[in-house]
Amino acid sequence: YQALGCAGTQCAAYNNTNYAWIVRYGFYNYYNSCGGPSYCWLGFPTSDEFGVSGGTRQNYEFGFLTWTPSQGVIGHSY
Repeated sequence: YQALGCAGTQCAAYNNTNYAWIVRYGFYNYYNSCGGPSYCWLGFPTSDEFGVSGGTRQNYEFGFLTWTPSQGVIGHSY
């Protein structure tokens, strides 16, 4: 699947369904450093990045990532 809006070296699209979810920038770096969709404890992405109070969030099968300017990217399990 081709993900629209995904260009450059810090962006990739992953899918475990019929939809490609875009993982970008700090979330991309975190996700790939822990093994990406094959090995990362988060599993596959289940949403695109979206805004939350003070930062951004992206959901995955087994947890989610958050980013804030003060803390950077943090992984959270469900």
